[in-house]
Amino acid sequence: MILSVCALASCTHPGTPYGRDMLETDAQCMRRVLKAPNMKGPIDFDMAAGVCVRTENLATHSVYEAKNLPLDLRADPDLQAMAENPNVNVSHRAFVPRDSKTPLQKWPVFSNQGVVQ
Repeated sequence: MILSVCALASCTHPGTPYGRDMLETDAQCMRRVLKAPNMKGPIDFDMAAGVCVRTENLATHSVYEAKNLPLDLRADPDLQAMAENPNVNVSHRAFVPRDSKTPLQKWPVFSNQGVVQ
């Protein structure tokens, strides 16, 4: 019993290469996921963006109506260039423009972001 609980806990532990850590910015998450080992070849930008995507605050939006937030990759110039390149960002994932006047993202944007209620 204890071993099964420990095994389950290790699957959901933050810091795994394939999930979003609570205290990460979008750029930190993207960089970590892009460097993660993958048995079928390198992880591409779109796959990493799918892992690191955040949604609107679920306290004010229903699960069915909440939209994905644009990735804020301005802290990492290489990732920002990847997002701006249509040959790399083939799914046209939304991102914060390089010249945006909004402050750089700090996690958490919402206290219960991503929590299903």
